[in-house]
Amino acid sequence: MWRPVAIGIGLTFLLALLLMKVPLLQNALSVLNDAMNVLTDATHAGSSFVFGYLGGATLPFEVTGAGSPFIFAFAALPTASSAYVLAARMGGDGSFVAGLVTLSTLIGMVGLPLALLALRALG
Repeated sequence: MWRPVAIGIGLTFLLALLLMKVPLLQNALSVLNDAMNVLTDATHAGSSFVFGYLGGATLPFEVTGAGSPFIFAFAALPTASSAYVLAARMGGDGSFVAGLVTLSTLIGMVGLPLALLALRALG
């Protein structure tokens, strides 16, 4: 039961190592990153135009509290909820998908800093 999980985590670390150490893959990742930045900027401009300050345009008032983390979390949530809805609509196990999304988030929160420390130690 845990074998696919271990294989997946191992492949993730192998892919991260390859992306960090192989120049050709670094260049390809950089090109993809630039393309995603263009798409993100266009999305931000469009949502600012349509939704005004709710979509990221300049606020008509001063923010005194910490609002940015809430906006970031709100932007990230549709992916998780969409995965759940898609699984439930397609006849899958929605609660299992919700558990996987939660588990992958927790693994990422712990695993990413550890992977960065390991890569930094490698040089």
